[in-house]
Amino acid sequence: MAATQVSTDVFVGESSGALFEFTKTAYSRTAPKVVLKGNRRIVEWGRNNLQPYLDLEIIYGNDIKPTLIENKVNITVGKRLILYTEDPKEGKRTREIVADPELDEWMEQWNLFEKFAEIQFDLEEHANSWVEFILTRDASKVASMKVYDACDCRLSEIKPERPDADTLFVADWKYRFLNETNIDEVPLLDIYNPTLGEYYKSALHIKDQHSGMPYYSLPIWHGTKEWAKTANIIPEFHHQGLRNGYMLRYHIKIPMQWLAKFGSEAQQQAKKAEVATQLDSILSGAKNAHKTFYSWIEQIGGTTSEWKIEKIETDLKDDSYLKLHDHSSAVHSRGHNIHPTLAGLESPGNLSSGSEILNLLNYHVAYKTARPRALGLKAINLVKNYNWPNKRNIKIGVEDTVLTTLDKNPTGQQNAMQ
Repeated sequence: MAATQVSTDVFVGESSGALFEFTKTAYSRTAPKVVLKGNRRIVEWGRNNLQPYLDLEIIYGNDIKPTLIENKVNITVGKRLILYTEDPKEGKRTREIVADPELDEWMEQWNLFEKFAEIQFDLEEHANSWVEFILTRDASKVASMKVYDACDCRLSEIKPERPDADTLFVADWKYRFLNETNIDEVPLLDIYNPTLGEYYKSALHIKDQHSGMPYYSLPIWHGTKEWAKTANIIPEFHHQGLRNGYMLRYHIKIPMQWLAKFGSEAQQQAKKAEVATQLDSILSGAKNAHKTFYSWIEQIGGTTSEWKIEKIETDLKDDSYLKLHDHSSAVHSRGHNIHPTLAGLESPGNLSSGSEILNLLNYHVAYKTARPRALGLKAINLVKNYNWPNKRNIKIGVEDTVLTTLDKNPTGQQNAMQ
Protein backbone atom coordinates (compact mmCIF):
# COMPACT_ATOMS: atom_id res chain seq x y z
CA MET A 1 0.00 0.00 0.00
CA ALA A 2 1.40 3.39 -1.02
CA ALA A 3 1.61 6.21 1.50
CA THR A 4 2.19 9.93 1.18
CA GLN A 5 4.55 11.65 3.62
CA VAL A 6 3.00 14.86 4.95
CA SER A 7 5.68 15.69 7.56
CA THR A 8 8.86 14.20 9.03
CA ASP A 9 7.12 11.46 11.00
CA VAL A 10 3.56 11.50 9.60
CA PHE A 11 2.27 9.53 6.58
CA VAL A 12 -1.17 9.13 5.01
CA GLY A 13 -2.23 5.86 3.34
CA GLU A 14 -3.40 6.65 -0.21
CA SER A 15 -6.07 3.93 -0.42
CA SER A 16 -7.24 3.79 3.21
CA GLY A 17 -6.78 7.41 4.16
CA ALA A 18 -5.33 6.23 7.49
CA LEU A 19 -2.93 8.54 9.32
CA PHE A 20 0.34 7.01 10.59
CA GLU A 21 2.58 8.77 13.10
CA PHE A 22 5.98 7.48 14.21
CA THR A 23 7.38 8.59 17.59
CA LYS A 24 10.54 7.76 19.49
CA THR A 25 8.96 7.24 22.92
CA ALA A 26 6.13 5.41 24.63
CA TYR A 27 4.13 8.66 24.70
CA SER A 28 1.86 7.62 21.81
CA ARG A 29 0.86 4.24 23.32
CA THR A 30 -2.25 5.61 24.91
CA ALA A 31 -4.63 8.54 24.93
CA PRO A 32 -5.84 8.59 28.54
CA LYS A 33 -8.90 10.34 29.86
CA VAL A 34 -7.87 13.43 31.79
CA VAL A 35 -9.32 15.70 34.44
CA LEU A 36 -8.62 19.37 33.72
CA LYS A 37 -7.79 21.52 36.74
CA GLY A 38 -6.44 24.85 35.55
CA ASN A 39 -3.37 24.07 33.47
CA ARG A 40 -3.09 20.60 34.98
CA ARG A 41 -3.96 17.55 32.89
CA ILE A 42 -4.57 14.79 35.45
CA VAL A 43 -4.95 11.22 34.19
CA GLU A 44 -8.14 9.60 35.48
CA TRP A 45 -7.78 6.42 37.51
CA GLY A 46 -10.74 4.37 36.35
CA ARG A 47 -14.28 5.53 35.65
CA ASN A 48 -14.97 9.01 37.04
CA ASN A 49 -11.46 8.97 38.51
CA LEU A 50 -12.69 6.89 41.47
CA GLN A 51 -11.24 3.42 40.80
CA PRO A 52 -9.31 2.94 44.08
CA TYR A 53 -12.35 3.92 46.14
CA LEU A 54 -14.52 1.46 44.20
CA ASP A 55 -11.91 -1.28 44.70
CA LEU A 56 -11.88 -0.72 48.46
CA GLU A 57 -15.67 -0.90 48.51
CA ILE A 58 -15.49 -4.31 46.81
CA ILE A 59 -12.68 -5.56 49.06
CA TYR A 60 -14.09 -4.54 52.42
CA GLY A 61 -17.67 -5.33 51.47
CA ASN A 62 -16.54 -8.94 51.14
CA ASP A 63 -15.87 -11.37 54.00
CA ILE A 64 -13.00 -13.15 52.22
CA LYS A 65 -10.83 -10.57 50.44
CA PRO A 66 -9.63 -8.63 53.52
CA THR A 67 -8.36 -11.87 55.08
CA LEU A 68 -6.63 -12.88 51.86
CA ILE A 69 -4.90 -9.51 51.55
CA GLU A 70 -3.91 -9.23 55.20
CA ASN A 71 -2.49 -12.76 55.42
CA LYS A 72 -0.60 -12.37 52.14
CA VAL A 73 0.89 -9.06 53.29
CA ASN A 74 1.79 -10.55 56.68
CA ILE A 75 3.70 -13.35 54.96
CA THR A 76 5.39 -10.92 52.56
CA VAL A 77 6.63 -8.47 55.20
CA GLY A 78 7.87 -11.31 57.39
CA LYS A 79 8.96 -10.95 61.00
CA ARG A 80 11.15 -7.87 60.74
CA LEU A 81 13.63 -6.00 58.52
CA ILE A 82 17.28 -6.93 58.95
CA LEU A 83 20.69 -5.81 57.68
CA TYR A 84 23.00 -8.24 55.93
CA THR A 85 26.02 -8.49 53.65
CA GLU A 86 26.74 -10.83 50.75
CA ASP A 87 30.08 -12.47 50.16
CA PRO A 88 30.33 -14.35 46.84
CA LYS A 89 32.55 -17.38 47.29
CA GLU A 90 33.09 -20.23 44.84
CA GLY A 91 30.03 -19.33 42.79
CA LYS A 92 27.80 -19.02 45.89
CA ARG A 93 26.56 -16.00 47.78
CA THR A 94 27.09 -16.29 51.50
CA ARG A 95 24.73 -14.02 53.41
CA GLU A 96 25.52 -12.83 56.91
CA ILE A 97 23.32 -10.75 59.21
CA VAL A 98 25.21 -7.68 60.44
CA ALA A 99 24.67 -5.10 63.17
CA ASP A 100 25.09 -1.45 62.23
CA PRO A 101 24.02 0.86 65.11
CA GLU A 102 23.47 3.86 62.82
CA LEU A 103 21.28 2.02 60.30
CA ASP A 104 19.50 0.08 63.05
CA GLU A 105 18.56 3.35 64.77
CA TRP A 106 17.39 4.84 61.44
CA MET A 107 15.14 1.86 60.70
CA GLU A 108 13.62 2.03 64.18
CA GLN A 109 13.13 5.82 64.32
CA TRP A 110 11.58 5.97 60.84
CA ASN A 111 9.37 2.96 61.62
CA LEU A 112 10.45 1.42 58.32
CA PHE A 113 8.89 -1.98 58.97
CA GLU A 114 5.43 -0.36 59.14
CA LYS A 115 6.15 1.72 56.04
CA PHE A 116 7.19 -1.48 54.27
CA ALA A 117 3.84 -3.01 55.26
CA GLU A 118 1.93 0.10 54.07
CA ILE A 119 3.53 -0.21 50.65
CA GLN A 120 2.67 -3.91 50.49
CA PHE A 121 -0.97 -3.21 51.37
CA ASP A 122 -1.15 -0.60 48.60
CA LEU A 123 0.34 -3.04 46.10
CA GLU A 124 -2.07 -5.81 47.10
CA GLU A 125 -5.15 -3.61 47.12
CA HIS A 126 -4.39 -1.25 44.22
CA ALA A 127 -1.19 -2.53 42.49
CA ASN A 128 0.23 0.99 42.93
CA SER A 129 1.97 2.81 45.76
CA TRP A 130 3.59 6.24 46.09
CA VAL A 131 6.30 7.28 48.56
CA GLU A 132 7.30 10.88 49.34
CA PHE A 133 10.85 12.04 50.10
CA ILE A 134 11.81 15.39 51.65
CA LEU A 135 15.47 16.47 51.68
CA THR A 136 17.37 18.54 54.22
CA ARG A 137 18.05 22.22 53.46
CA ASP A 138 21.45 21.45 51.96
CA ALA A 139 20.03 18.43 50.06
CA SER A 140 22.70 16.18 51.56
CA LYS A 141 20.25 13.82 53.23
CA VAL A 142 16.69 12.59 53.02
CA ALA A 143 15.04 14.10 56.10
CA SER A 144 11.77 12.20 55.98
CA MET A 145 9.87 9.59 54.02
CA LYS A 146 6.16 8.80 54.06
CA VAL A 147 3.78 6.55 52.15
CA TYR A 148 0.91 8.41 50.52
CA ASP A 149 -2.64 7.11 50.66
CA ALA A 150 -2.92 5.53 47.22
CA CYS A 151 -6.54 6.73 46.89
CA ASP A 152 -5.25 10.33 46.92
CA CYS A 153 -2.67 9.88 44.13
CA ARG A 154 -3.08 10.63 40.42
CA LEU A 155 -0.58 10.96 37.58
CA SER A 156 0.18 13.59 34.97
CA GLU A 157 0.10 12.81 31.26
CA ILE A 158 3.24 11.21 29.88
CA LYS A 159 5.37 13.68 27.92
CA PRO A 160 7.74 12.88 25.05
CA GLU A 161 10.82 13.52 27.23
CA ARG A 162 10.41 10.35 29.31
CA PRO A 163 8.39 7.11 29.19
CA ASP A 164 6.57 7.64 32.51
CA ALA A 165 4.64 10.41 34.26
CA ASP A 166 6.78 13.20 35.75
CA THR A 167 4.27 14.69 38.21
CA LEU A 168 2.13 13.32 41.03
CA PHE A 169 -1.09 15.09 42.04
CA VAL A 170 -2.28 14.46 45.60
CA ALA A 171 -5.83 15.35 46.68
CA ASP A 172 -9.07 13.94 48.06
CA TRP A 173 -10.59 13.04 44.71
CA LYS A 174 -13.94 12.05 46.20
CA TYR A 175 -14.46 15.65 47.28
CA ARG A 176 -17.11 16.96 44.91
CA PHE A 177 -16.00 20.60 44.98
CA LEU A 178 -12.30 19.93 44.47
CA ASN A 179 -10.48 22.97 43.07
CA GLU A 180 -6.94 23.91 42.14
CA THR A 181 -5.97 24.99 45.65
CA ASN A 182 -6.77 21.54 47.07
CA ILE A 183 -4.22 19.72 44.88
CA ASP A 184 -0.62 19.12 45.98
CA GLU A 185 1.77 18.81 43.03
CA VAL A 186 4.90 16.69 43.56
CA PRO A 187 7.69 15.88 41.06
CA LEU A 188 7.99 12.16 40.33
CA LEU A 189 11.31 10.37 40.13
CA ASP A 190 12.00 8.38 36.97
CA ILE A 191 10.36 5.03 37.67
CA TYR A 192 13.07 3.22 35.67
CA ASN A 193 16.05 5.10 37.13
CA PRO A 194 15.05 6.88 40.34
CA THR A 195 17.66 9.38 41.54
CA LEU A 196 17.28 11.57 44.61
CA GLY A 197 18.80 15.03 45.01
CA GLU A 198 17.24 17.08 42.22
CA TYR A 199 14.10 18.13 44.13
CA TYR A 200 13.58 19.24 47.72
CA LYS A 201 10.34 17.24 47.71
CA SER A 202 9.73 14.32 45.34
CA ALA A 203 7.89 11.03 45.11
CA LEU A 204 8.45 7.54 43.73
CA HIS A 205 5.76 5.52 41.97
CA ILE A 206 6.05 1.83 42.91
CA LYS A 207 4.22 -0.69 40.76
CA ASP A 208 4.57 -3.82 38.66
CA GLN A 209 5.24 -2.91 35.04
CA HIS A 210 2.41 -4.36 32.94
CA SER A 211 2.26 -4.21 29.16
CA GLY A 212 -0.11 -1.54 27.88
CA MET A 213 -0.48 0.13 31.31
CA PRO A 214 1.91 3.08 31.39
CA TYR A 215 -0.07 4.84 34.14
CA TYR A 216 -1.85 2.68 36.74
CA SER A 217 -1.32 -1.07 37.00
CA LEU A 218 -4.25 -3.38 37.67
CA PRO A 219 -4.30 -5.42 40.89
CA ILE A 220 -3.69 -9.14 40.47
CA TRP A 221 -7.20 -9.84 41.83
CA HIS A 222 -8.89 -7.77 39.09
CA GLY A 223 -10.39 -10.90 37.47
CA THR A 224 -12.29 -11.74 40.68
CA LYS A 225 -14.23 -8.46 40.85
CA GLU A 226 -17.47 -9.82 39.45
CA TRP A 227 -17.25 -12.85 41.78
CA ALA A 228 -16.78 -10.46 44.70
CA LYS A 229 -19.76 -8.33 43.67
CA THR A 230 -21.90 -11.48 43.39
CA ALA A 231 -20.73 -12.83 46.75
CA ASN A 232 -21.33 -9.45 48.40
CA ILE A 233 -25.00 -9.51 47.36
CA ILE A 234 -25.71 -12.94 48.91
CA PRO A 235 -25.57 -11.89 52.61
CA GLU A 236 -27.80 -8.91 51.79
CA PHE A 237 -30.22 -11.24 49.99
CA HIS A 238 -30.48 -13.53 53.03
CA HIS A 239 -30.71 -10.60 55.43
CA GLN A 240 -33.66 -9.15 53.56
CA GLY A 241 -35.13 -12.63 53.11
CA LEU A 242 -35.15 -13.27 56.84
CA ARG A 243 -36.63 -9.87 57.56
CA ASN A 244 -39.29 -9.77 54.86
CA GLY A 245 -39.62 -13.27 53.42
CA TYR A 246 -37.69 -14.59 50.45
CA MET A 247 -40.69 -14.88 48.13
CA LEU A 248 -44.45 -14.53 48.25
CA ARG A 249 -45.56 -16.88 51.03
CA TYR A 250 -49.20 -16.00 51.60
CA HIS A 251 -52.21 -14.95 49.57
CA ILE A 252 -54.59 -12.98 51.77
CA LYS A 253 -58.19 -12.76 50.55
CA ILE A 254 -60.32 -10.05 52.14
CA PRO A 255 -64.05 -9.86 51.31
CA MET A 256 -65.08 -6.67 49.59
CA GLN A 257 -68.31 -6.67 51.59
CA TRP A 258 -66.28 -6.02 54.72
CA LEU A 259 -65.07 -2.71 53.32
CA ALA A 260 -68.58 -1.42 52.60
CA LYS A 261 -69.15 -0.33 56.19
CA PHE A 262 -66.25 2.13 56.05
CA GLY A 263 -68.17 4.64 53.95
CA SER A 264 -66.94 6.38 50.80
CA GLU A 265 -64.57 4.89 48.21
CA ALA A 266 -61.72 7.11 49.49
CA GLN A 267 -62.28 5.85 53.04
CA GLN A 268 -62.32 2.27 51.79
CA GLN A 269 -59.02 2.77 49.92
CA ALA A 270 -57.46 4.19 53.08
CA LYS A 271 -58.67 1.17 55.05
CA LYS A 272 -57.20 -1.18 52.42
CA ALA A 273 -53.77 0.41 52.85
CA GLU A 274 -54.03 0.29 56.64
CA VAL A 275 -54.99 -3.41 56.69
CA ALA A 276 -52.27 -4.32 54.18
CA THR A 277 -49.63 -2.61 56.35
CA GLN A 278 -50.87 -4.32 59.52
CA LEU A 279 -50.92 -7.78 57.94
CA ASP A 280 -47.49 -7.27 56.40
CA SER A 281 -46.03 -6.44 59.82
CA ILE A 282 -47.66 -9.55 61.32
CA LEU A 283 -46.65 -12.07 58.66
CA SER A 284 -43.10 -10.92 57.77
CA GLY A 285 -39.80 -10.85 59.58
CA ALA A 286 -37.79 -13.40 61.56
CA LYS A 287 -39.47 -12.31 64.81
CA ASN A 288 -42.92 -12.96 63.39
CA ALA A 289 -42.43 -16.52 62.17
CA HIS A 290 -45.29 -19.01 62.76
CA LYS A 291 -47.74 -16.40 64.08
CA THR A 292 -51.44 -17.23 64.23
CA PHE A 293 -53.84 -14.92 62.45
CA TYR A 294 -57.44 -14.53 63.66
CA SER A 295 -60.39 -13.27 61.58
CA TRP A 296 -64.02 -12.68 62.35
CA ILE A 297 -66.80 -14.13 60.21
CA GLU A 298 -69.90 -12.10 59.54
CA GLN A 299 -73.09 -12.94 57.70
CA ILE A 300 -73.88 -10.69 54.76
CA GLY A 301 -76.92 -11.46 52.59
CA GLY A 302 -77.23 -15.01 53.85
CA THR A 303 -73.72 -16.01 52.71
CA THR A 304 -70.57 -16.40 54.79
CA SER A 305 -68.04 -13.66 54.10
CA GLU A 306 -64.70 -14.60 55.67
CA TRP A 307 -61.04 -13.66 55.43
CA LYS A 308 -58.73 -16.25 53.96
CA ILE A 309 -54.95 -16.60 54.12
CA GLU A 310 -53.66 -19.21 51.73
CA LYS A 311 -50.06 -20.39 51.85
CA ILE A 312 -48.12 -20.18 48.57
CA GLU A 313 -45.90 -23.19 47.98
CA THR A 314 -42.36 -22.23 46.82
CA ASP A 315 -39.44 -24.27 45.63
CA LEU A 316 -36.60 -21.89 46.44
CA LYS A 317 -33.24 -23.59 46.90
CA ASP A 318 -31.84 -21.02 49.34
CA ASP A 319 -28.82 -23.20 50.17
CA SER A 320 -27.60 -22.93 46.57
CA TYR A 321 -26.77 -19.28 47.21
CA LEU A 322 -24.67 -20.24 50.21
CA LYS A 323 -22.83 -22.83 48.15
CA LEU A 324 -22.14 -20.16 45.54
CA HIS A 325 -20.70 -17.95 48.26
CA ASP A 326 -18.48 -20.78 49.56
CA HIS A 327 -17.25 -21.51 46.04
CA SER A 328 -16.16 -17.89 45.66
CA SER A 329 -13.51 -18.37 48.38
CA ALA A 330 -11.55 -20.68 46.07
CA VAL A 331 -11.93 -18.17 43.22
CA HIS A 332 -10.64 -15.33 45.40
CA SER A 333 -7.63 -17.26 46.70
CA ARG A 334 -6.57 -18.10 43.13
CA GLY A 335 -7.06 -14.49 42.11
CA HIS A 336 -4.87 -13.23 44.97
CA ASN A 337 -2.23 -15.90 44.34
CA ILE A 338 -2.31 -17.37 47.83
CA HIS A 339 -3.42 -20.82 48.91
CA PRO A 340 -6.72 -20.74 50.85
CA THR A 341 -5.12 -22.62 53.74
CA LEU A 342 -2.54 -19.83 54.20
CA ALA A 343 -5.35 -17.30 54.09
CA GLY A 344 -7.29 -19.14 56.80
CA LEU A 345 -10.03 -20.21 54.40
CA GLU A 346 -10.46 -23.86 55.27
CA SER A 347 -13.39 -25.60 53.60
CA PRO A 348 -15.62 -27.84 55.77
CA GLY A 349 -14.49 -31.43 55.51
CA ASN A 350 -11.21 -30.45 53.88
CA LEU A 351 -8.96 -29.45 56.78
CA SER A 352 -5.23 -29.25 56.09
CA SER A 353 -2.67 -31.20 58.07
CA GLY A 354 0.22 -29.59 59.88
CA SER A 355 2.74 -30.90 57.36
CA GLU A 356 0.70 -29.48 54.48
CA ILE A 357 0.57 -26.05 56.11
CA LEU A 358 4.32 -26.21 56.75
CA ASN A 359 5.09 -27.04 53.12
CA LEU A 360 2.65 -24.45 51.74
CA LEU A 361 4.07 -21.66 53.89
CA ASN A 362 7.70 -22.49 53.13
CA TYR A 363 6.90 -22.73 49.41
CA HIS A 364 5.08 -19.40 49.42
CA VAL A 365 7.91 -17.63 51.24
CA ALA A 366 10.56 -19.09 48.95
CA TYR A 367 8.87 -18.53 45.57
CA LYS A 368 6.14 -15.89 45.93
CA THR A 369 7.64 -13.16 48.09
CA ALA A 370 10.91 -12.19 46.35
CA ARG A 371 9.47 -9.76 43.78
CA PRO A 372 6.91 -8.03 46.02
CA ARG A 373 9.59 -7.60 48.67
CA ALA A 374 11.99 -6.10 46.14
CA LEU A 375 9.30 -3.61 45.08
CA GLY A 376 8.39 -2.77 48.66
CA LEU A 377 12.03 -2.18 49.65
CA LYS A 378 12.80 -0.04 46.59
CA ALA A 379 12.05 3.29 48.31
CA ILE A 380 13.77 2.28 51.55
CA ASN A 381 16.94 1.24 49.74
CA LEU A 382 16.85 4.49 47.78
CA VAL A 383 17.02 6.48 51.03
CA LYS A 384 19.69 4.26 52.59
CA ASN A 385 22.00 4.55 49.60
CA TYR A 386 21.49 8.33 49.40
CA ASN A 387 22.04 9.02 53.09
CA TRP A 388 24.86 6.47 53.53
CA PRO A 389 26.59 6.01 50.15
CA ASN A 390 29.53 4.37 51.94
CA LYS A 391 27.26 1.57 53.19
CA ARG A 392 25.95 0.27 49.89
CA ASN A 393 27.47 -3.11 50.70
CA ILE A 394 25.00 -3.43 53.60
CA LYS A 395 21.64 -4.56 52.27
CA ILE A 396 18.17 -4.62 53.77
CA GLY A 397 16.37 -7.94 53.88
CA VAL A 398 13.43 -9.67 55.54
CA GLU A 399 13.60 -12.17 58.36
CA ASP A 400 10.96 -14.89 58.19
CA THR A 401 9.59 -17.31 60.71
CA VAL A 402 9.75 -20.60 58.85
CA LEU A 403 7.84 -23.58 60.18
CA THR A 404 9.72 -26.81 60.74
CA THR A 405 9.18 -30.16 62.43
CA LEU A 406 9.63 -30.68 66.17
CA ASP A 407 12.47 -33.15 65.68
CA LYS A 408 14.47 -30.38 63.98
CA ASN A 409 13.50 -27.60 66.37
CA PRO A 410 11.55 -28.09 69.63
CA THR A 411 9.66 -24.82 69.04
CA GLY A 412 8.40 -25.95 65.62
CA GLN A 413 9.83 -22.84 63.97
CA GLN A 414 13.10 -21.16 63.08
CA ASN A 415 14.24 -17.84 61.68
CA ALA A 416 15.32 -17.52 58.06
CA MET A 417 16.53 -14.59 55.96
CA GLN A 418 15.65 -13.52 52.46
